[in-house]
Amino acid sequence: MSQTPQLDSGPYSPRALGFRAPAEWEPQEATWLSWPNLTGESYSHMLEEVRPAFLRLIEEIAEVESVYLNVRSDEERDFVESNLSQSALERTRFFLIPTREPWCRDHGPTFLVKPESKDGGGAELGAVDWVYNGWGGKYPPYWLDNRAAGWMTRAVGAQPFPAGVVFEGGSVEVNGTGSLITSRSCILNENRNPGLTEEEATRLLKEYLNVTNVIWVDGAHVEGDDTDAHVDVTTRFAGRNVVIAACDESGEGENHRYLDLNILELENSADETGKALEVVRLPMPQERVFCDTWKTALPLGYANFYILNEKILMPAFYTKGEAEDPEYLRIEERAAKILAEMYPDRKVVPVDCRSIIYGQGAIHCLTQQVPKLPA
Repeated sequence: MSQTPQLDSGPYSPRALGFRAPAEWEPQEATWLSWPNLTGESYSHMLEEVRPAFLRLIEEIAEVESVYLNVRSDEERDFVESNLSQSALERTRFFLIPTREPWCRDHGPTFLVKPESKDGGGAELGAVDWVYNGWGGKYPPYWLDNRAAGWMTRAVGAQPFPAGVVFEGGSVEVNGTGSLITSRSCILNENRNPGLTEEEATRLLKEYLNVTNVIWVDGAHVEGDDTDAHVDVTTRFAGRNVVIAACDESGEGENHRYLDLNILELENSADETGKALEVVRLPMPQERVFCDTWKTALPLGYANFYILNEKILMPAFYTKGEAEDPEYLRIEERAAKILAEMYPDRKVVPVDCRSIIYGQGAIHCLTQQVPKLPA
């Protein structure tokens, strides 16, 4: 159950105090993760299979920045410590913050930054603490994960901003200069915020993330996505007015129809300066992988990549010689090439997500960036 949304916090809102949500490609202090465990729905049926993928993810992140890791117990910490390389362990900071699910993007806070003030005040880290209800009440109990954002905020000494509205980090994408993309099917959904209007939600997002331009989309749906269309599955900023959008090149099916609609909506949108968005299409895998646990196809895709200080971690599902159809691998290689062109200052690293995807999410869903404070 959500609290009363704080639509206007007056002089105490992030916007009024000078905080803003930075773009993901801005300098990062660390990446926050939550270690998977048997109590959650996502991996209780395959924890042994998914742990090596999480360790690989930590290793990749630790090459370029610190890792903050939530664990439930000393036993979990001991397991991670005994299976990481020494170099990765030296850059990993453990927090005894228990969660049921590992999706830190959604149960974690959205971190903000405030630059130094002209009167000598230092730069500050802020954090918006959204209410979390298991993606619309789908996976109870979720009270533990709902508390994680507050604990994380206090752990790093960030200025807390409890928003009192149900929202998840995966349902918002910002360019860092004033524009935000989100889908109506999340924050306006009756399973999250009954009665909340688009006008009220727009006002709230502007107030808490300090943006001036909210771009609403309807079409960001893919088969197997249980989040009610989080935009980080399909739609990502790559610059002030450049957006990467997932596309289904099969020419048929629900994915093709919904993603074409999403692209059309984006092409008819503009950034905060009024400049039309430039949409770059990112192909989706053509294979449908059915999961018996969830009784649905899995949401395979490449748009759920994560931007680090020097890398792009891209979900990967195929390896040479193992792909059932060579075309599957060619599409994946083409996706990696597109991302390399969009982020020329970073190395694109494919990360095997063949086990992770069985939790119905991928790399961006698992990660939450902690921005570096401006000097």
